[in-house]
Amino acid sequence: MGAPLVTAIMPAYNAEEFIATSLQSLLAQDLSPFEIIVVDDGSSDGTAAIAESYPRVQTIRAPHRGRAAAC
Repeated sequence: MGAPLVTAIMPAYNAEEFIATSLQSLLAQDLSPFEIIVVDDGSSDGTAAIAESYPRVQTIRAPHRGRAAAC
């Protein structure tokens, strides 16, 4: 796969309830090549673990600093 044409950056904070559905929707897109980056903004739930369970998703764990910093 060459360099990605599109990068989807998903900031997430305590998004355990919705992150899997959101990632599945992104992964269902037929645009190729693309990459997905989840920036876990210091979640205290299972958000990062869920994101890390997807092999095609890059997860960055960061301390909680708010949505703007995660973006």
